[in-house]
Amino acid sequence: MARKSHEMIGIITDPAFDSTGLVVKELKRRKVSFVKLFQGSFPDESRISWSCNSSKDCRAHIVTIDGKAIDLTCLRSIWYWHTKRPAIKAGGSGKKVRSLCAEEWFWFVQGLWRSLNCFWLNAPGDIREADHKVLQIKLASDIGFQIPDTLISNDPSRIGEFWTKHGGRIIRKSLITQSVPYQGSPNVPLYTEAITRRDLRDCSSLCLAPTIYQENLEKKYDLRITVVGDKLYPVEIHSQNSDRSRQDFRKYDFEKTPYLPHELPPRIAERCIIIMRRLRLWYGAIDMILTPDLQYVFLEVNPSGQYGWIEGLTGMPITAAICDLLQNPPKLN
Repeated sequence: MARKSHEMIGIITDPAFDSTGLVVKELKRRKVSFVKLFQGSFPDESRISWSCNSSKDCRAHIVTIDGKAIDLTCLRSIWYWHTKRPAIKAGGSGKKVRSLCAEEWFWFVQGLWRSLNCFWLNAPGDIREADHKVLQIKLASDIGFQIPDTLISNDPSRIGEFWTKHGGRIIRKSLITQSVPYQGSPNVPLYTEAITRRDLRDCSSLCLAPTIYQENLEKKYDLRITVVGDKLYPVEIHSQNSDRSRQDFRKYDFEKTPYLPHELPPRIAERCIIIMRRLRLWYGAIDMILTPDLQYVFLEVNPSGQYGWIEGLTGMPITAAICDLLQNPPKLN
């Protein structure tokens, strides 16, 4: 491939989760060279080679199923966006062999990505590390954010004590951002929900896995703060206008819940940048709430939070900011 080193932008995603259209459209408008790779399709649709010698000449190449050759050393920045593991299809191999090959692929690809001397938005390892809710909550508290009183437990007695402490006003949510199969749909989000006395009686369910329990704070509205580099795009989500979205704004009711630009106090904006740097993230979606007495309360950071709907509703130039950062990344150490 006859391209100079660090000339192109890479986009690593997967067809099932591909929401890269806004960035792709903007890069095309800017006439910026880019290549899109589907990580989950690697075993069946591409051949990958990595080589290195004592002269420190390390190379990484991908040849796609249609014969297109890509020299990964040409990439100056990579947008890593909603990927999945490489998957081994049935073919003629047994289940154990496929499982072993899938692990080989996963570890090779992760090592390959780490070997590339380019800017990542965000690096795969940093995404996995930052996605730990325990770490997020501890960091948020350390840097001065107000946080809800929180318990993470699978101990029914401790959960019951927490419920009593807050007069029965607590919520629960999962430790990981995930969807579950339900009524024929493979992608139903695990929503935040209030805990009832009846829930506390089901000790066998409470013991199954540690879960996040938090005091159920009153909200003036939710805040979604999309962070791109050192730029913040805060939006008020007036979720309390609808019974459907009152507990979790992801139960969208767009007709009743206005989305409005919000101006953060300087101290809150500064803390948003600090926690992103501590988590080694250049992109993320911070969820907070504003209480009726105007207290900003940190909830969590999603290192790969979707943003297209925010941009569509508010006109905030988030796509442009992503492309600016990919085109002009910070200098690598």
